[in-house]
Amino acid sequence: MTAHTSTATTLDTPSYTATQLVRERALRAIRANPSPARISELARAAADAIAGVLRRHDVTDAELHALKSWLISVGDDGEWPLLLDLFVERTITARANADHSATPSSTEGPYYIPGQPQLSSPCMLPMRAEEPGTSLILTGCVTAADGSPIAYANLDMWQTDDSGHYSGFTPGIPADNLRGVVTTDDHGRFEIATILPKPYRIPADGALGTLFTKAKWNPWRPATIHATVTKLGYFPVTTQLYFDTGAASDAVSDRIDPELVLDVTTGPEGTVRATYSFVLDAVEP
Repeated sequence: MTAHTSTATTLDTPSYTATQLVRERALRAIRANPSPARISELARAAADAIAGVLRRHDVTDAELHALKSWLISVGDDGEWPLLLDLFVERTITARANADHSATPSSTEGPYYIPGQPQLSSPCMLPMRAEEPGTSLILTGCVTAADGSPIAYANLDMWQTDDSGHYSGFTPGIPADNLRGVVTTDDHGRFEIATILPKPYRIPADGALGTLFTKAKWNPWRPATIHATVTKLGYFPVTTQLYFDTGAASDAVSDRIDPELVLDVTTGPEGTVRATYSFVLDAVEP
């Protein structure tokens, strides 16, 4: 696919790890500290839940030591963000979706990088010259819950390339490749040229890869386009738009909201087209 060449520096080594980004963003977040009572409540509940699993499943001393060793490996391998994304954060987003009329949220995932190029619709996501992959045109709009368009909303988007790699985490790929913040037009519409993302495998050489191998789980995650949609006066939505979920990992496939799975068509020239409308809830005055 011929495209505008990204002007970002090509990385000789990955510039980020998911763990580094999670720590940096946590330090920048301005949030009220939970009360000692809340900390005590949640810590005791978590400990009780773990103890309940040990009792119900007659976990042996050897199995417990293996679990402790594996948890240490999760930290050593920098895979806590991935572990929480797979098994924990989706519980929070599912609960949030039940109370809102907005587009269903989904986990941000461990591969978000802030500060990407600003683009005005219609546009093309930054990519390498002759970027491999199938051309994709994603169109749609951003609206309020009542259907009225939201002009000049921002869609912060990121995705894998044709090899299933995220820029910023893989050597040799420009740091802003297939990432950008797209501003909708004055009618809330957007048109974005990119490539069809590919599924990617949960890393095989870390603690999570070991778990998936031992449990005989499918290690593949579905092809997605990630997006955080924002506009002053509206609650932001972070979500993922899914393509074919047939390759999805057993650990996550049953947690994909069907509203987020795209219907796609392929034109005679081979370009894939998809449409999606994001809905934001207004902040109450």
